[in-house]
Amino acid sequence: MKTFGELLREHIEKSGFTIYQFARVSGINRVNIQRYLADQRFPSPDIFETLLSHLQLQPLERQDLETSYEMSRIGKPLYFQRLAIKDLMESLSLVCGGEDQQMACWGDSPAAALPITPPPN
Repeated sequence: MKTFGELLREHIEKSGFTIYQFARVSGINRVNIQRYLADQRFPSPDIFETLLSHLQLQPLERQDLETSYEMSRIGKPLYFQRLAIKDLMESLSLVCGGEDQQMACWGDSPAAALPITPPPN
């Protein structure tokens, strides 16, 4: 997967802007944009939303840029851990269905379905 800076550069160029034009149109400091492109710095979430609002992205392009941004922001290991947990929770919701069935799957609480025993001494 391409880095956040590489994808951002592609999308700025694809939108027909130079870096200078994009900085002027978006209101984001040109030096900061250049640092984002070089993967030396990553925008805050609100600046990232501003970047997205000024790029002409298709839904899949937006998703790729958001994924790359999140990986850069929190690191790949944590990103993939969170993704695995999300997938697991979605799988459990398919198995257990709605709230009524969740009670049948888990009992009084999800913790009840996962008994925690202390390790042997």
